[in-house]
Amino acid sequence: MYVTRPLSLYKKSANGLPLPPPEGPNSGILVIQDQDLEPTSCFGLGEEYHEVKELPFPQNLNLELFYRSGISLNRTTHHHHVAFIPVLNQPLPSNKYYVINLSGKKRGEPSKVDTLQGLSRRWKVSASTSSDYSLRQASGVSEALRAIKPEFKFSLAKKSSESVVVGKWYCPFMFIKEGTHKTWKEEMRKSMFYEMTLEQKWEQIFSSENEYGMQNTVNVDAVVQKEVVIIAGWEAVINEMNMWFKRKCFNNVGEKSSVGLSTAVVERMKWEQERVGWNGEEKQIRVKKVEEFKCTNGWKKFGCRVFVETFVLKTLEGSIVLTYAFRHHDQLWSKWE
Repeated sequence: MYVTRPLSLYKKSANGLPLPPPEGPNSGILVIQDQDLEPTSCFGLGEEYHEVKELPFPQNLNLELFYRSGISLNRTTHHHHVAFIPVLNQPLPSNKYYVINLSGKKRGEPSKVDTLQGLSRRWKVSASTSSDYSLRQASGVSEALRAIKPEFKFSLAKKSSESVVVGKWYCPFMFIKEGTHKTWKEEMRKSMFYEMTLEQKWEQIFSSENEYGMQNTVNVDAVVQKEVVIIAGWEAVINEMNMWFKRKCFNNVGEKSSVGLSTAVVERMKWEQERVGWNGEEKQIRVKKVEEFKCTNGWKKFGCRVFVETFVLKTLEGSIVLTYAFRHHDQLWSKWE
């Protein structure tokens, strides 16, 4: 999972580059071109192209490898459209990239060039400001927002509180597999990058009504499923062997929707939960306790809520691909009305 940092940060300070990837395991940094490109002559590639002479490469621009061969009228420019995505768990100065072909029969497949050392000296890199995807600020988890938790000020008529976003990342397409696509080329038709947010809410696990106004206690008895994956509005079955998720019912054309996640993404999500106390040793847990109403004005409704953190995976167009909820059974909240 990747955070973003502006390219200007590295141009202003040489101390910016040695920073390690932030926030724990399976992390990376996407560099965002946040200033206008300086016009340069790019050997006949066109006015909208600019030669990239310094590292790191920005990920929100169209990049193209090129070189020229021949002389005079026989001189030819050779192009190779690629994406440079920094390798996970590597500092940017390592100059290690996943290099992905963006055109031709091998579109979506890894290029044979995976480090800058693999580039011939004659290859150069050009950038175009036109891009098929836009990347915005993604800073990972906001520890301050995460610690606050959503407010309790909502009616028991609602099954859950409003979700609050406390973190944001991006995931490149090669860590996600939508549907039954057989090739990376097919997968790239969906999205080059996916947006991942971390959201918090309180979710109802038990409710009761005081029909005759005579009760002073409520016996809470509920089963809490610790992990819940939702695809296309339906709960999915988790295949932990290869982290493949399939929803439990068929869609309107008789197919089961499915999404695959890289183990690097799943491990990172679980690490993010475990560091705030979530424990996944048991798939579900039974909550049993007695709640006593201690006021004198009576009550009509009672509700018990569990704290939930959910990773929401979306395309850059905003379509939800998958949600992965982690319920914290040790963080409960009860309310009387």
